[in-house]
Amino acid sequence: MSWQLIVAIVVLAIVIFLYIAYKKLEKSPRFKGDCGEGAIIRILDNAPDVAPYVIHDLVFADKEGHTCQIDHICINSRGIWVIETKNYAGRIYGSENQQNWTQVLAYGKEKRPFYNPVKQNKTHIYRLAEILEVQGCFHNVVVFTKRADISNVSANEVCREETLIETLSRDTKVSLSEEEMSAYHEKILAFLDENAIDIEEHVANIHAMQEKIEQNICPRCGGKLVLRCGKYGQFYGCANYPKCKFSKSAEDRNDDGEIDKQNDRGYNKIA
Repeated sequence: MSWQLIVAIVVLAIVIFLYIAYKKLEKSPRFKGDCGEGAIIRILDNAPDVAPYVIHDLVFADKEGHTCQIDHICINSRGIWVIETKNYAGRIYGSENQQNWTQVLAYGKEKRPFYNPVKQNKTHIYRLAEILEVQGCFHNVVVFTKRADISNVSANEVCREETLIETLSRDTKVSLSEEEMSAYHEKILAFLDENAIDIEEHVANIHAMQEKIEQNICPRCGGKLVLRCGKYGQFYGCANYPKCKFSKSAEDRNDDGEIDKQNDRGYNKIA
């Protein structure tokens, strides 16, 4: 066997190995999550008129030691937009007040529940409001990439990636000056300089939060979770309501919005 043939066989084997490895990576939740966020980054960075101040992928700990991971923050004259990205495929079913939504795949043969991303993002807004020491100027946005059919989702905060810029351009009751936008942007960056953490620490904190929930302790403020009855049935709400509006359904207390975020990245079970 000539050396040229040996080299060709080795090269072919390497190509096949890399192709198989890429296909496996392509199917991983973390890869899909990063790709989804990358698509939104490109959209925001290419729209400076609508998104003059943008920060991507914030992972930080607040003064009380709570950690948080926010996909994107966009600050414009209409307010501060906190954006949660979902790179899910299939049909998505859910409404604003449901605790869990459903992802339907394989022509209805496979159904996967996941924590309501609107509620998940409310926790992000809560943390950010504490950092900026301001209320009333935040907007909750959950953006699904093109892989998802969200025609069965009933929530004003949800949009598709192709309508994200339109969403960020809509009229609101908020009006921020150039000075205010710049000041909020600088304050967030300054906070991150001192409080940014790595994702592994955030994941460890998530599990600690889950343990608190199981012990009827609010993961946001440390208050007691008490059983209440609302429009949609029984739920556990924070005793410090209305200052803290954290709630969990009585049927599904072990899930947490931040846990679901890590499901996207493959740090926990796939949701």
